[in-house]
Amino acid sequence: MSSIHCSCARNKIPWHEVIELNETLKHIIRDCAVSGPENASRLGFYRLENIMQEHLKENCPNEDDVWEFGDDLSEQDHVDHEKSLQWHHIGREYLWMLADIVEAAITNRRSDAASTGLRSLLSMASDAARLDNLGMKQKDEIVRWGYYHAGRLSVHCIDQGLNDRMLPLSPFCDISDMLREDRPYARFALAEFGQFLVEAALRNAVTTFVLNDIGAIARGAATRSKLSAINRAAVRFAVNVFDKIRGLFEENLTGRNWREYLECHSQIESVKKWLLQHNPEERELVEYCNIAQGRFAKLDRAREIVDRASVEWPDMKGPSLGNNDAESN
Repeated sequence: MSSIHCSCARNKIPWHEVIELNETLKHIIRDCAVSGPENASRLGFYRLENIMQEHLKENCPNEDDVWEFGDDLSEQDHVDHEKSLQWHHIGREYLWMLADIVEAAITNRRSDAASTGLRSLLSMASDAARLDNLGMKQKDEIVRWGYYHAGRLSVHCIDQGLNDRMLPLSPFCDISDMLREDRPYARFALAEFGQFLVEAALRNAVTTFVLNDIGAIARGAATRSKLSAINRAAVRFAVNVFDKIRGLFEENLTGRNWREYLECHSQIESVKKWLLQHNPEERELVEYCNIAQGRFAKLDRAREIVDRASVEWPDMKGPSLGNNDAESN
Protein backbone atom coordinates (compact mmCIF):
# COMPACT_ATOMS: atom_id res chain seq x y z
CA MET A 1 0.00 0.00 0.00
CA SER A 2 2.93 2.33 0.69
CA SER A 3 4.27 1.77 -2.82
CA ILE A 4 0.83 2.59 -4.27
CA HIS A 5 0.82 5.86 -2.37
CA CYS A 6 4.35 6.73 -3.52
CA SER A 7 3.28 6.06 -7.11
CA CYS A 8 0.28 8.34 -6.60
CA ALA A 9 2.59 11.07 -5.32
CA ARG A 10 5.02 10.77 -8.23
CA ASN A 11 2.13 10.84 -10.71
CA LYS A 12 0.54 13.80 -8.89
CA ILE A 13 -2.77 12.08 -8.24
CA PRO A 14 -5.10 14.64 -6.54
CA TRP A 15 -6.15 14.30 -2.93
CA HIS A 16 -9.74 13.20 -3.57
CA GLU A 17 -8.56 10.17 -5.55
CA VAL A 18 -6.79 8.67 -2.51
CA ILE A 19 -9.47 9.17 0.16
CA GLU A 20 -10.44 5.48 0.30
CA LEU A 21 -6.79 4.47 0.22
CA ASN A 22 -6.07 6.72 3.19
CA GLU A 23 -9.04 5.38 5.14
CA THR A 24 -7.97 1.79 4.56
CA LEU A 25 -4.41 2.59 5.57
CA LYS A 26 -5.59 4.33 8.74
CA HIS A 27 -7.77 1.39 9.80
CA ILE A 28 -4.96 -1.12 9.24
CA ILE A 29 -2.40 0.84 11.27
CA ARG A 30 -4.96 1.64 13.97
CA ASP A 31 -5.81 -2.04 14.40
CA CYS A 32 -2.10 -2.85 14.73
CA ALA A 33 -1.59 -0.07 17.28
CA VAL A 34 -4.59 -1.10 19.37
CA SER A 35 -4.33 -4.88 19.34
CA GLY A 36 -1.53 -6.03 17.06
CA PRO A 37 2.17 -6.73 17.63
CA GLU A 38 4.43 -3.77 18.34
CA ASN A 39 6.56 -4.36 15.25
CA ALA A 40 3.50 -4.11 13.00
CA SER A 41 2.42 -0.74 14.42
CA ARG A 42 5.98 0.58 14.26
CA LEU A 43 6.17 -0.39 10.60
CA GLY A 44 2.79 1.25 9.98
CA PHE A 45 3.93 4.52 11.56
CA TYR A 46 7.11 4.44 9.49
CA ARG A 47 5.13 3.87 6.28
CA LEU A 48 2.83 6.77 7.10
CA GLU A 49 5.85 9.04 7.61
CA ASN A 50 7.21 8.03 4.21
CA ILE A 51 3.86 8.56 2.48
CA MET A 52 3.52 12.11 3.79
CA GLN A 53 7.14 12.84 2.86
CA GLU A 54 6.63 11.59 -0.71
CA HIS A 55 3.48 13.65 -1.21
CA LEU A 56 5.15 16.76 0.18
CA LYS A 57 8.11 16.32 -2.16
CA GLU A 58 6.29 15.21 -5.31
CA ASN A 59 2.64 16.22 -5.09
CA CYS A 60 2.49 19.46 -3.13
CA PRO A 61 1.59 22.89 -4.54
CA ASN A 62 3.97 25.81 -4.10
CA GLU A 63 3.30 28.09 -1.16
CA ASP A 64 2.49 31.00 -3.50
CA ASP A 65 -0.30 28.94 -5.09
CA VAL A 66 -2.07 28.26 -1.78
CA TRP A 67 -4.90 30.71 -1.16
CA GLU A 68 -4.62 30.84 2.63
CA PHE A 69 -0.94 31.84 2.52
CA GLY A 70 -1.55 34.92 0.40
CA ASP A 71 -0.59 38.29 1.90
CA ASP A 72 -3.84 39.91 0.81
CA LEU A 73 -6.53 37.33 0.14
CA SER A 74 -8.99 39.93 -1.15
CA GLU A 75 -6.66 40.89 -4.02
CA GLN A 76 -6.13 37.36 -5.34
CA ASP A 77 -7.97 37.42 -8.68
CA HIS A 78 -7.43 33.85 -9.78
CA VAL A 79 -7.68 31.54 -6.81
CA ASP A 80 -7.03 27.88 -7.50
CA HIS A 81 -9.01 26.24 -4.71
CA GLU A 82 -7.98 22.79 -5.88
CA LYS A 83 -4.35 23.57 -5.06
CA SER A 84 -5.36 24.91 -1.67
CA LEU A 85 -7.32 21.74 -0.95
CA GLN A 86 -4.38 19.65 -2.12
CA TRP A 87 -2.14 21.44 0.38
CA HIS A 88 -4.70 21.11 3.15
CA HIS A 89 -4.97 17.34 2.73
CA ILE A 90 -1.22 16.77 2.42
CA GLY A 91 -0.02 19.25 5.03
CA ARG A 92 -2.58 18.30 7.69
CA GLU A 93 -4.41 15.08 6.86
CA TYR A 94 -1.54 12.67 7.51
CA LEU A 95 -0.69 14.37 10.80
CA TRP A 96 -4.33 14.07 11.85
CA MET A 97 -4.43 10.43 10.77
CA LEU A 98 -1.39 9.58 12.87
CA ALA A 99 -2.69 11.60 15.83
CA ASP A 100 -6.00 9.67 15.75
CA ILE A 101 -4.10 6.36 15.70
CA VAL A 102 -1.88 7.41 18.62
CA GLU A 103 -4.92 8.55 20.59
CA ALA A 104 -6.53 5.13 20.07
CA ALA A 105 -3.31 3.44 21.28
CA ILE A 106 -3.27 5.63 24.42
CA THR A 107 -6.96 4.99 25.14
CA ASN A 108 -6.28 1.26 24.88
CA ARG A 109 -3.19 1.63 27.11
CA ARG A 110 -0.75 0.46 24.46
CA SER A 111 2.23 2.43 25.77
CA ASP A 112 4.78 1.10 23.26
CA ALA A 113 2.64 2.00 20.26
CA ALA A 114 1.80 5.39 21.78
CA SER A 115 5.46 6.19 22.42
CA THR A 116 6.50 5.17 18.91
CA GLY A 117 3.58 7.06 17.39
CA LEU A 118 4.45 10.26 19.24
CA ARG A 119 7.99 10.18 17.91
CA SER A 120 6.70 9.46 14.39
CA LEU A 121 4.36 12.42 14.67
CA LEU A 122 7.22 14.80 15.33
CA SER A 123 9.46 13.09 12.79
CA MET A 124 6.81 14.00 10.22
CA ALA A 125 7.03 17.65 11.27
CA SER A 126 10.82 17.75 11.49
CA ASP A 127 11.33 15.99 8.16
CA ALA A 128 8.88 18.32 6.43
CA ALA A 129 10.68 21.35 7.84
CA ARG A 130 13.86 20.23 6.05
CA LEU A 131 12.29 20.05 2.58
CA ASP A 132 13.62 22.69 0.20
CA ASN A 133 10.47 22.82 -1.93
CA LEU A 134 8.25 23.98 0.94
CA GLY A 135 7.85 27.64 1.84
CA MET A 136 8.30 28.96 5.37
CA LYS A 137 4.55 29.34 5.95
CA GLN A 138 4.02 25.73 4.91
CA LYS A 139 6.74 24.60 7.31
CA ASP A 140 5.27 26.76 10.08
CA GLU A 141 1.89 25.11 9.67
CA ILE A 142 3.20 21.54 9.66
CA VAL A 143 5.40 22.09 12.71
CA ARG A 144 2.60 23.89 14.55
CA TRP A 145 0.10 21.06 13.96
CA GLY A 146 2.63 18.32 14.64
CA TYR A 147 3.68 19.74 17.99
CA TYR A 148 0.12 20.64 18.92
CA HIS A 149 -0.90 17.00 18.52
CA ALA A 150 2.20 15.80 20.38
CA GLY A 151 1.50 18.08 23.34
CA ARG A 152 -2.19 17.17 23.50
CA LEU A 153 -1.50 13.46 23.27
CA SER A 154 1.31 13.61 25.84
CA VAL A 155 -1.20 15.07 28.30
CA HIS A 156 -3.60 12.27 27.36
CA CYS A 157 -0.85 9.79 28.27
CA ILE A 158 -0.69 11.30 31.75
CA ASP A 159 -4.47 11.15 32.16
CA GLN A 160 -4.41 7.48 31.16
CA GLY A 161 -1.58 6.72 33.60
CA LEU A 162 0.91 5.84 30.85
CA ASN A 163 3.52 8.54 31.43
CA ASP A 164 5.63 6.28 33.69
CA ARG A 165 5.59 3.49 31.10
CA MET A 166 6.55 5.58 28.07
CA LEU A 167 10.03 5.27 26.63
CA PRO A 168 12.40 7.88 28.10
CA LEU A 169 13.19 9.71 24.85
CA SER A 170 11.38 13.04 24.89
CA PRO A 171 9.01 13.51 21.94
CA PHE A 172 10.12 17.16 21.87
CA CYS A 173 13.82 16.49 21.28
CA ASP A 174 14.14 18.30 17.91
CA ILE A 175 13.55 21.79 19.29
CA SER A 176 17.23 22.47 20.02
CA ASP A 177 18.09 21.78 16.38
CA MET A 178 15.42 24.23 15.23
CA LEU A 179 16.81 26.94 17.51
CA ARG A 180 20.38 26.22 16.45
CA GLU A 181 19.34 26.92 12.87
CA ASP A 182 17.27 30.01 13.88
CA ARG A 183 14.11 28.51 12.43
CA PRO A 184 11.07 30.71 13.19
CA TYR A 185 8.80 27.69 13.60
CA ALA A 186 10.79 26.71 16.71
CA ARG A 187 8.48 29.04 18.64
CA PHE A 188 5.49 26.78 17.94
CA ALA A 189 7.35 23.69 19.08
CA LEU A 190 8.72 25.24 22.25
CA ALA A 191 5.35 26.79 23.12
CA GLU A 192 3.66 23.39 22.94
CA PHE A 193 6.42 21.81 25.04
CA GLY A 194 6.03 24.49 27.68
CA GLN A 195 2.26 24.06 27.76
CA PHE A 196 2.69 20.32 28.17
CA LEU A 197 4.97 20.90 31.19
CA VAL A 198 2.42 23.20 32.81
CA GLU A 199 -0.35 20.63 32.22
CA ALA A 200 1.89 17.95 33.71
CA ALA A 201 2.58 20.13 36.75
CA LEU A 202 -1.16 20.65 37.27
CA ARG A 203 -1.47 16.87 37.41
CA ASN A 204 1.55 16.39 39.72
CA ALA A 205 3.18 14.44 36.90
CA VAL A 206 6.10 16.68 35.92
CA THR A 207 9.53 15.14 36.61
CA THR A 208 13.02 16.50 37.13
CA PHE A 209 14.05 14.75 33.90
CA VAL A 210 11.55 16.55 31.69
CA LEU A 211 12.28 19.85 33.46
CA ASN A 212 15.91 19.32 32.54
CA ASP A 213 14.82 18.79 28.92
CA ILE A 214 13.50 22.33 28.61
CA GLY A 215 16.42 23.59 30.68
CA ALA A 216 18.81 21.98 28.20
CA ILE A 217 16.99 23.71 25.34
CA ALA A 218 17.40 27.07 27.12
CA ARG A 219 21.07 26.42 27.89
CA GLY A 220 21.69 25.55 24.26
CA ALA A 221 20.00 28.80 23.19
CA ALA A 222 22.04 30.74 25.76
CA THR A 223 25.33 29.56 24.26
CA ARG A 224 24.73 30.88 20.74
CA SER A 225 27.17 33.61 19.80
CA LYS A 226 25.35 36.93 19.35
CA LEU A 227 21.96 35.64 20.40
CA SER A 228 19.31 35.85 17.72
CA ALA A 229 15.86 37.15 18.60
CA ILE A 230 14.34 33.68 18.63
CA ASN A 231 17.08 32.21 20.86
CA ARG A 232 16.75 35.14 23.24
CA ALA A 233 12.99 34.62 23.32
CA ALA A 234 13.50 30.87 23.92
CA VAL A 235 15.56 31.58 27.05
CA ARG A 236 12.89 33.94 28.37
CA PHE A 237 10.15 31.47 27.58
CA ALA A 238 11.88 28.61 29.42
CA VAL A 239 12.34 30.82 32.48
CA ASN A 240 8.66 31.76 32.26
CA VAL A 241 7.73 28.06 32.24
CA PHE A 242 9.83 27.38 35.36
CA ASP A 243 8.27 30.43 37.03
CA LYS A 244 4.75 29.30 36.11
CA ILE A 245 5.36 25.84 37.56
CA ARG A 246 6.86 27.42 40.68
CA GLY A 247 3.63 29.35 41.21
CA LEU A 248 1.52 26.22 40.74
CA PHE A 249 3.65 24.28 43.21
CA GLU A 250 3.61 27.03 45.82
CA GLU A 251 -0.19 26.96 45.75
CA ASN A 252 -0.17 23.28 46.68
CA LEU A 253 3.25 21.93 47.67
CA THR A 254 3.12 18.25 48.55
CA GLY A 255 5.62 15.53 49.24
CA ARG A 256 5.43 14.62 45.56
CA ASN A 257 6.71 17.89 44.14
CA TRP A 258 9.29 19.39 46.51
CA ARG A 259 12.15 18.07 44.38
CA GLU A 260 10.57 19.38 41.19
CA TYR A 261 10.10 22.77 42.89
CA LEU A 262 13.82 22.86 43.66
CA GLU A 263 14.64 21.65 40.16
CA CYS A 264 12.87 24.67 38.64
CA HIS A 265 15.08 26.97 40.71
CA SER A 266 18.17 24.95 39.82
CA GLN A 267 17.40 25.06 36.11
CA ILE A 268 17.03 28.85 36.14
CA GLU A 269 20.35 29.11 37.99
CA SER A 270 21.98 26.86 35.42
CA VAL A 271 20.64 28.90 32.48
CA LYS A 272 21.93 32.06 34.16
CA LYS A 273 25.41 30.56 34.59
CA TRP A 274 25.54 29.58 30.92
CA LEU A 275 24.51 33.09 29.93
CA LEU A 276 27.24 34.60 32.08
CA GLN A 277 29.79 32.20 30.65
CA HIS A 278 28.91 32.50 26.96
CA ASN A 279 27.02 35.79 26.58
CA PRO A 280 27.83 38.03 29.58
CA GLU A 281 26.63 41.08 27.64
CA GLU A 282 23.06 39.75 27.87
CA ARG A 283 22.50 41.60 31.13
CA GLU A 284 18.73 41.86 30.69
CA LEU A 285 18.38 38.09 30.36
CA VAL A 286 20.60 37.53 33.39
CA GLU A 287 18.49 39.96 35.40
CA TYR A 288 15.36 38.22 34.12
CA CYS A 289 16.68 34.99 35.65
CA ASN A 290 17.49 36.77 38.93
CA ILE A 291 13.98 38.18 39.18
CA ALA A 292 12.43 34.76 38.55
CA GLN A 293 14.65 33.14 41.17
CA GLY A 294 13.67 35.84 43.67
CA ARG A 295 10.06 34.73 43.47
CA PHE A 296 10.78 31.30 45.02
CA ALA A 297 9.18 32.00 48.41
CA LYS A 298 9.51 28.49 49.85
CA LEU A 299 13.03 27.60 48.76
CA ASP A 300 14.53 27.11 52.23
CA ARG A 301 11.58 25.02 53.38
CA ALA A 302 11.82 22.83 50.28
CA ARG A 303 15.55 22.26 50.77
CA GLU A 304 15.01 21.36 54.42
CA ILE A 305 12.34 18.79 53.62
CA VAL A 306 14.25 17.22 50.73
CA ASP A 307 17.49 17.06 52.73
CA ARG A 308 15.65 15.41 55.62
CA ALA A 309 14.31 12.71 53.26
CA SER A 310 17.64 12.11 51.48
CA VAL A 311 20.37 9.61 52.23
CA GLU A 312 23.99 9.76 51.07
CA TRP A 313 26.69 7.14 50.75
CA PRO A 314 29.32 7.46 53.53
CA ASP A 315 32.21 9.79 52.63
CA MET A 316 30.66 10.61 49.26
CA LYS A 317 31.17 14.24 48.40
CA GLY A 318 28.97 16.22 46.06
CA PRO A 319 25.81 18.28 45.99
CA SER A 320 22.86 17.08 48.00
CA LEU A 321 19.46 16.58 46.49
CA GLY A 322 18.32 19.64 48.35
CA ASN A 323 20.81 21.96 46.66
CA ASN A 324 21.40 20.50 43.23
CA ASP A 325 22.19 23.59 41.14
CA ALA A 326 25.47 22.00 40.09
CA GLU A 327 23.70 18.97 38.68
CA SER A 328 21.95 21.12 36.10
CA ASN A 329 25.19 22.54 34.65
